[in-house]
Amino acid sequence: MRPLITHCIYCIFLLVPLSMGAQSGTFYAEISGRFTGLDSGTVQVLSEDADDTLCQSVILAGHFNIQHQFATAKQYLWRITPGNWHFKAFVEPGKSTLHIDTTDAKRYGKGVNAPNSWALIWQVEQSGTPMATDYSRYLQQTRQQLFRKQLQQAMAQQDIAVNKKSYTPLIDSLQKEAQQTQLLWLEQFMTTNPDVQSASFIILQYIMQANQPDWAACNRWFHQIKVDETQTYYYQQLKENLLVHYNQSAGTMMPDVRLRQANHQPFSFNSLQGKYVLLDFWASWCGPCRKEIPAWKKIYEKYRGKGLEIVGVSGDRYDKDWRKALAKEKMPWIQLIDSFPSKNQSAMLSDYFGIRLIPHYILLDKIGKVLLSTDDPSLIRQKITQLIDKKD
Repeated sequence: MRPLITHCIYCIFLLVPLSMGAQSGTFYAEISGRFTGLDSGTVQVLSEDADDTLCQSVILAGHFNIQHQFATAKQYLWRITPGNWHFKAFVEPGKSTLHIDTTDAKRYGKGVNAPNSWALIWQVEQSGTPMATDYSRYLQQTRQQLFRKQLQQAMAQQDIAVNKKSYTPLIDSLQKEAQQTQLLWLEQFMTTNPDVQSASFIILQYIMQANQPDWAACNRWFHQIKVDETQTYYYQQLKENLLVHYNQSAGTMMPDVRLRQANHQPFSFNSLQGKYVLLDFWASWCGPCRKEIPAWKKIYEKYRGKGLEIVGVSGDRYDKDWRKALAKEKMPWIQLIDSFPSKNQSAMLSDYFGIRLIPHYILLDKIGKVLLSTDDPSLIRQKITQLIDKKD
């Protein structure tokens, strides 16, 4: 298992869902809350894309109260101004209470008042909503906060260590233990609670947090769920996550999507049939991605004449950043830029394959079927060598 710090994360806290989901009708919710470490300001509940404010309340003496009609029962992103603090909390029908502790909030940027400064609040206690109650039990009984702190400490020590590889076994061990703890908890939970709306949400949290989710177990849990799937937001999210995993499974055909080349012309993947194709998902801002480029140049030089083609798929949102990186790196293989359907949606091809960490690599066979999908470049290079050298 590879440490997460060797990859660039598309999104950590604000995970844009694969689809918008739906729940018919609206419902009334009242949320009362108090802050530790914050006395005044404004607290806002944000829209799906985080561009709009659905409702807000003034914070007085550390307390607030929100009453609003909502369209979807789910976990929302909240923002506090000034200071640009963020946290997540559930909104469900009826009344609920929140306690938000800013003590261990992680701030990014150069200062509280800097234009691009923002903070994440992790310590949020919520009561009065079924999903929040089940999720709180999940976090406590699987010791997720403890594992998160231990991982943060190990990664911080690794950053300053001379021999960084010496910390890899510890990080891997913590990740495996956390994942196994979650797996066992979910097995028991789904045996006794297949009819609760929180089941889909908690399975999704497991998928997002696990380094290597047990997809067979996730599929089994999905088919155990008994709630009305047309009425639950997270059921649809889970369904699409499982579909995305299928899309990158061995044997799945690559879709003939049309992405743009540097010369502005569309490129068809069907034109590569008859060759092994390596899809390299990268971006100009991703240091680990660019660090691998020299190794891929050697692979390309060795195997391009033996039936291998590499296609770089950039996750850059801005053409100028992509073109600047292309000019500097001088990669001799096909270069495409992924398509973003709208401002706040994720990239089309990356979304199709469910890619959340880059670099990521997908190797296709000569007719366009997936052979291997991984974030480990050594596994891909080994697979290429096995496929092509065995013919010589």
